[in-house]
Amino acid sequence: LAAVGAPKAVDTPLGTFLTEALQLDPAVLKQLCPANVLRQATVQHLRSIFLFLEGRMMGGGPLSTLHPRYRAPLGDDLREMLDTAIRGQLRVAVVLAAIRDLVTGPLSDPTGNWSSNDSLKQFLGFVDAELGMEPWFNDHFPDPLKLAHAGACLTLLSAAAAQTNDDGFELV
Repeated sequence: LAAVGAPKAVDTPLGTFLTEALQLDPAVLKQLCPANVLRQATVQHLRSIFLFLEGRMMGGGPLSTLHPRYRAPLGDDLREMLDTAIRGQLRVAVVLAAIRDLVTGPLSDPTGNWSSNDSLKQFLGFVDAELGMEPWFNDHFPDPLKLAHAGACLTLLSAAAAQTNDDGFELV
C-alpha cells in the first residue's frame, strides 16, 4: 500500500484510500460501491473483502476447486499439533494467505501431479519464500502435515483467523 502512497494507518476508510491514494473518481466510486462500505470498511478489510468477493465469484470459495487428493481430514494428533501451533507462535494470517494461495493455485490445477504425501510445510515455503525462512514458521508449523491435509488445514486456519477477525467477512 505504501507503494501507491497509501496512508500507513490500517484504519483509513476505504473511500478515503481509493480517492486519495489511488486517485479514483468519487463519482465513479458512488456508482460501483455502496456508500456504507466506502465509509465503514477500512484498508485493513481489503484482503477480507477480496476473499469474500473471490469466493462468491468462484462459486464456493477456494475449497471448491481443490483436487480431492488434498482433502484428507486431520487425525486427532495432527489437529492437536496444528491447534497448539495456532495458540502458540504461528502467525495465522500469514500462513493462511500462503496455504490459500497453494490451495487455489497448484493444488487446484487438474493437470497438477503433486504427491499427496509431500510435505505441506515445504510447499508453503515454495509458495512464499519469505515464510519458509521465518523461524516462527520453521519452529512451529507441524512437520508431519502433508499436502493431503491442505484443505483441512485451510479450514482450521480460517476458523482461527475468523476468531480474531472482526471485520464481518468470511475468510474461506
